[in-house]
Formats: sequence, structure tokens, C-alpha cells
Amino acid sequence: MTLLEVKDLKTHFFADSGAIPAVDGVSFSLEKGKTLGVVGESGCGKTVMSLSVMRLIAQPGKVVSGEIRLDGVDLLKLSNAEMCDLRGADLAMIFQEPMTSLNPVHRVGAQVSEAIRLHQGLTGAQARAKALEMFELVGIPDPARRMWNYPHQLSGGLRQRVMIAMALSCQPKLLIADEPTTALDVTVQAQILDLLRELQRKTQMAILLITHDLGVVAEMADQVSVMYTGKVVEYGHVFAVFDRPLHPYTQGLYRSIPSIADEERKRLHAISGVVPNLQQMPQGCSFWPRCEKAHDVCRVRRPPLVEAEPGHWVSCFLYGGEEVAASGE
Repeated sequence: MTLLEVKDLKTHFFADSGAIPAVDGVSFSLEKGKTLGVVGESGCGKTVMSLSVMRLIAQPGKVVSGEIRLDGVDLLKLSNAEMCDLRGADLAMIFQEPMTSLNPVHRVGAQVSEAIRLHQGLTGAQARAKALEMFELVGIPDPARRMWNYPHQLSGGLRQRVMIAMALSCQPKLLIADEPTTALDVTVQAQILDLLRELQRKTQMAILLITHDLGVVAEMADQVSVMYTGKVVEYGHVFAVFDRPLHPYTQGLYRSIPSIADEERKRLHAISGVVPNLQQMPQGCSFWPRCEKAHDVCRVRRPPLVEAEPGHWVSCFLYGGEEVAASGE
């Protein structure tokens, strides 16, 4: 049932000062009809990873190694023409900011119709009828009139629905949603998430959900992958990771969530320090300068991703390092 399998993916950006490892050895798998949430701070590599899966990394970036298999087909070995045929059909993406993803000089109905016509081989009239059907499906009010609007004439929530209509118009096997609810108010956010859940139930598509919002992950995801400086530091079932976060970074993210049940906490927990510059990465574990539980070994060696519990993986010497384990700490 595995639909997407990513193995040891590395994506670098090449500057005059050298290679910048934006994605550094990421691995995960995603089953049909399931949702994988990818979380982490801004700059941790979530969006670059998703664009790598789509084969949309622009120069000076490049996927330097790894495998990206969709239904057993390695996407990195396909030609550009083959990838163009795949995008929008079996593989679709909702981009982070719909205002910059939609063409400002074309009506939104025409943009959705074009995607349908290109990938399904329909006539112009058939594609427009299909686009209208998709507008109705995603809950756009007065869809026949909205088809003739330009992007700037729509609210943020409606533009996001247009992007969802375009992404789902060809019933993709995999939908990549990059911050689909960013900058939307909580009411519209709930509507968008409900819509994605309902469409997933009907079509059994898999969703790769990129977000920094742990609340969205808890509500939507089956599995969760926590990224930091381009690496996966924790990976497992969403209930396991939320009930017992193992990595100090995941624990810090979890403690930073405000809770109405915690009446005694006066201030939210904050992870000290900042995300390191990818061109000046610390030796060893990239999180150790901000970690309250760092040991000497963390400063010199990069911890491997180990299975600390059945189906629950973590990259931390507290759960798989001989030196730390032997110290009894």
C-alpha cells in the first residue's frame, strides 16, 4: 500500500561559498489514503523537500542524491517531459501562497480549465464544465460567477479553494499541501481542513502536509515527521509522537503550544537560540547548541535515526548512542 517512498534525499544549493545542504538525508514513506505531516521551524527544509518531490527545484539548487518513488517509479530518473505529464495528474501540489501561485492576468476559471485540458485531453468547453464542477466541489459560493474573477478579486480563503480545485481536478494519487492554511482565519482554516479530509475520504489520495502548526498535524495526520536543519529528527505515528515526544527539539515544540488546561504556566516555553546557518553548521548534532540535554558526544558526532520504540524513530544519542547509554545519563 506504500504510494510514496523517499530514501536518503539530499538537495543542495550551490553558492560561491560552497554547497548548502537544504535537505540532508531525508527518508520517509506514505501509504495510499494516509496523511503524513511534516513539521518544523521556518528554514528547516520542509518546502525544499516538497519541491524536490515535485522536481521543481530551480537553479542553483539540485537534488544531488537519493530516491523518490511514486507507485514504484523513481521520479528522479524521469525526463522533464515525463515529469510534466505526471504533475497535475498523479502528483499535485497546493503552494504556500496562492496569490503568488495564481497568474494575476488570467481569470481563475481559465487557469483551472487549462490544467484540466492539458492533463485530461478535454475540449475547452468540457474543461470549463469540469472546472465549474470542481469549484462547486470545493465550496466556492456562486461558482459560475467566480470563474470569471481575477485572483486579486478573491479573498485569501477563496484563492486557496481555487488552488485546491486546480490541484484536485485530475484526481491525483498524491497531494502535497504546503502550509495550506497559512494567513487564513481560524474559521476558513477549519473549512479548508474539513474539505481536504472529505476529498481524501472520497478519493483515497495520500496527502503530504507541510506545516509549522502542530495543532493542524494532530487533527489531520496519521504519521508525523519532525525536521530540523534539513534532517528528520523524529518520525512515527502521530499519537506516539504527540503522547511521548522523544527528541529534545520535538519536546520543545510541544511545550511551546499554549494550553487552556495549564492554569499555572505563566509563560510559554521557548527553545533557546536560533536555527544555525546552513553554511556554518555546528559539528555533530545540529541541535546541540540549543539542547538542554546535550552531551559531549553530541558535539562531535551526528546521531543516527534509530527505532527507539516500535514504529517510532528518533535521531538522538539519548536513545541510540553507546557513549550516552554507557554513562547512565
